Amino acid sequence: MIKQGDIFLLDEREELRKSTKLANWMIENLGLFTCRSLSFDNIEAFVDIYHKDVNNWSTLEYGVKNIIFTRMPFGDIIKYGNKIGFDEVSIGLEKKLFLSLPHRISRIIDVNWEDNIFCEQNALFSYLESTMSIEWLERKIELPEIYLGAQTKTGGWKKDELIKADNGIYFTSSEVLWKASLLQKVNIKNSIGVGIYRSGVKRGIPSYYIGGYYDRAGFLKSYEKDGNNIIDL
Repeated sequence: MIKQGDIFLLDEREELRKSTKLANWMIENLGLFTCRSLSFDNIEAFVDIYHKDVNNWSTLEYGVKNIIFTRMPFGDIIKYGNKIGFDEVSIGLEKKLFLSLPHRISRIIDVNWEDNIFCEQNALFSYLESTMSIEWLERKIELPEIYLGAQTKTGGWKKDELIKADNGIYFTSSEVLWKASLLQKVNIKNSIGVGIYRSGVKRGIPSYYIGGYYDRAGFLKSYEKDGNNIIDL
């Protein structure tokens, strides 16, 4: 059973290197490396890499105010990881990194960012209330503000924008989808559907990126190919 703070030793073999994503979406030249678990579900894990050259963890060396999470498929930790210890310090990072927030939200496979459904807020909300599950509609990001990063048509990154919850307390799936649509005006190349994904922390505030039905790292699609069902949340 993996828990937050567990420390693992992993060998950067080729198959692991291909699936593990860092800020630049790929581990490069780490060799034998150590990581600790920060947050995870049955699809992906956010981990903290220990850097030998600076003798410190990434979050402690480079700070927690601006960070893009290192992520890897949850199954890879089980398959390749050798648990070597536990670090209580990482438990203290939970509030600073907002690790209890959902890894993904507002995913729909049969809607695209350029669809007319995004032309008007009430029309979008009515559509969602009539088509999406109760679980989807009740899912929340329980913070008054987050950063959202849109993409260009070819998959390049735009500047993150700070958005605020209408009620000043939390975002519903519907609200964050609507506000994402105001930033993401074009469909993304080689992408279907819509979705919002956790990226990290920016200026001390949680950040998410706008994407398609599948995450940019490719973990959801791989998870689905392995015969698992993905819940549309």
